[in-house]
Amino acid sequence: MIKCPILLFVLLNMILFRNVNNEKDSCSQFFQDSITTKKSGQLYITSKFKQIINYHDDTGLDFDFSIKLNLIRVRNGKFQQSKQELISELSFTKYVDSIIEVNEDMIEFTSNWEFRAKSVLNTIHLKIVSQFTNSYEYVYSNNSFNKILAKEFLFPVTVSLGAGLNYTFEKVNYINFSLVDIKTTLISPNYAGTNPEAKKLSNKIYHVPQVGISINSSIYKSWTREVFIWRNNSKIFAKGFTKNDININFKNRFMYEIYKWINISLENQIIYDPLFNYKLQLRNEVVVGVLFRK
Repeated sequence: MIKCPILLFVLLNMILFRNVNNEKDSCSQFFQDSITTKKSGQLYITSKFKQIINYHDDTGLDFDFSIKLNLIRVRNGKFQQSKQELISELSFTKYVDSIIEVNEDMIEFTSNWEFRAKSVLNTIHLKIVSQFTNSYEYVYSNNSFNKILAKEFLFPVTVSLGAGLNYTFEKVNYINFSLVDIKTTLISPNYAGTNPEAKKLSNKIYHVPQVGISINSSIYKSWTREVFIWRNNSKIFAKGFTKNDININFKNRFMYEIYKWINISLENQIIYDPLFNYKLQLRNEVVVGVLFRK
């Protein structure tokens, strides 16, 4: 199952290292509003090999591998601007002669359009979130805990479409306030049985529709010629005031260049997703790896 995500990462890497210099939009000659396009990207790779012999009465070999990819396209014009961002993360541990344990798995596409209509600034915000590999959840039913398949390749997928306004700074960074956010999550029939809000679309697909408000952020700041970098991609969604009505995914990454491509990074993530877990999840990670950027 890991081979498919790695092939997809290779494809995205080829896209990343294409010529991404500033370019004029080919359609700008047909419009009075000339649009400029700028692309950028980062590929961050870390790995670790560990061998233990009779350590805490355990013996074994394992290999940790992590890859994080960010692709950004920003288009600016006099009357409109947009920002598209693709974020992918895959981290796993391979135990030699044994299983593969997936630690982090996520693919996220975000598109934010900002335009003026009758002198009023409007935004449309689209977010699509999915994953590469399988994962399982333990669900309590019939007086016992049952292990069921909750996530698999590109499924479930969550799609959110919001309308509202942006607070924009430094042209490429924004905090989006979607006053209306229409969100739906496509899930498997097995997992739908434990969710009373799930509605049937077909024999193999159920969906959980939600309507609420949301706050979204996309921030990238660098200092001293990108020696120190801060990236923030977060979303808070709410359709009410109970524990079932709020969804949080708050993520920060701080990177410091040690020597040329060698970087140390600190990543902090807070997740609350009542669809899969009522517990507040916190992850702090400090790693050293190789960073490629364009």
